[in-house]
Amino acid sequence: MRNLHFTERERVILARIRNEGPIARVRIAKKENISKPVVTLGVRKLLSVGAVREVGKDVKRSSKGGKQATLLGFVADFRLTLAVDIGRTKIVAAMIDLDGNIGASHTVSLRENMSKEEFMSLLFEAIGGVIEVGPKEKIIGIGVGIPGVIGSNNGVADFIPVLSLRNVPIKSWIEEQFGIETFCENDAALQALSESWKGVAEGKKNVVVINLGAGIGSGVIIDGRLYTGSTGRAGELGYLISNWDNTYYRESFFGELEEKLSGVCLERKLDEFGYHGFTATDLFERDIDDERLRDLIYQGCKSLALALCNLISILNPDIVVMTGGIGYNQFELLTKYTIPLIKNILPNEFVGSVDFARSKFPSEGVLIGAGYLVQKKTFL
Repeated sequence: MRNLHFTERERVILARIRNEGPIARVRIAKKENISKPVVTLGVRKLLSVGAVREVGKDVKRSSKGGKQATLLGFVADFRLTLAVDIGRTKIVAAMIDLDGNIGASHTVSLRENMSKEEFMSLLFEAIGGVIEVGPKEKIIGIGVGIPGVIGSNNGVADFIPVLSLRNVPIKSWIEEQFGIETFCENDAALQALSESWKGVAEGKKNVVVINLGAGIGSGVIIDGRLYTGSTGRAGELGYLISNWDNTYYRESFFGELEEKLSGVCLERKLDEFGYHGFTATDLFERDIDDERLRDLIYQGCKSLALALCNLISILNPDIVVMTGGIGYNQFELLTKYTIPLIKNILPNEFVGSVDFARSKFPSEGVLIGAGYLVQKKTFL
C-alpha cells in the first residue's frame, strides 16, 4: 500500500478482520493457527496505521463466564482508491473506499471528434476535480476503466472505438500528471470484478460479464481470478466472428459482433434506414412497425447467442451477467431471444447449470471494479 509496508502475516490478519469482523484477537489466532502474541503484534501495527479499530467487547464470550474480549473491525476509509470510468459521452472519476463505497465524484462531458490532446485535458480535469476535495494522501492508486482494447500491462489503449482514438498512453499520462500509480483495464473486465466482488456473481468462481452498450466487450473471471490473457487483451467479445460469410471489419474500429448489436452501429443502421436522429434506445423502446428494425434486433440477438455459445462451451461459467446500456435495460428481450437459441445449439450438460442475470451495478460497476483492481494490485 502507498507509504505502508505490511508483512505477509499482517496482511493475513487484516484480511481476517476485514472479512469476518468484528472479531477478537483470540479468534484470529485460532482461525489462522498462529500464536496469540504474533496476532497481538500484527494488530498493534494495524491499529497504529488506522487500518483497524477496536469496536467493542465480545458479549457472547462474557455471557459464558469468560473475560470479555475486545473486538476488532476494519476501517474501510483508512485508505482510498481513485476510480475513473471513461464512457462514450463522459468521464466519471470518484473516490472509492476499501469496501467499494463511492465518495466524492466529478463528471466531465466528452465532445465528438476529439484529438488525443483534448481527451487528455478532459481526463485530467475529471481526476483533478476529485483530488481537489481530497484527501490525496490517502489514495493508494488510480484505476481506469477504458471502453476499448488495452494492454493492461502497459496502460496504452490500442484503440477506443467509441471515441475514435488510437494508441492512447493513459497510464503514463496520469502518472506523470498526478504522481500516483495507475492501473488501466478494459471496462467490461472491471464490471466482472465488481459483480464477482459485491454483485450478482458474488461467491461464483467462474463468471462472464457481457458489457453491451455503445460497444460490446466481456470480462472473464476464471477460478476466482480476473483473466486478461498474455497481453491484457482477453475478453474482446465484440471481435468474435459469428459468420465467415460476413464482411471482415479490419478497417473499422468495431468488431464483427459489434457491427451487429452495439449501440453505435445500431444507430448507424437506423440512420441508413432513414430514422435520422434515432438512438439505440428508440430502436428497442419505440413501437415502430418496420420489419427491417425487427429483423435488425433479431439478427443481432442471433449473433450474440452464437457468441455466448462459444463462450459457454469454452469457459463453462457459473453465471453470465448482462450489463451496459443495452445489456442491462434490454435484459428481458435479449434473453428471450438468445437463451432458446443457446439451448437449441448446446447440449443441456453445457448450458443447464449456467445462470443468466442482470447486473447489480449498471452505472457504477466500472468505478467499483476499478477501485477493487487497485486494491488487488497494491495489497490484496
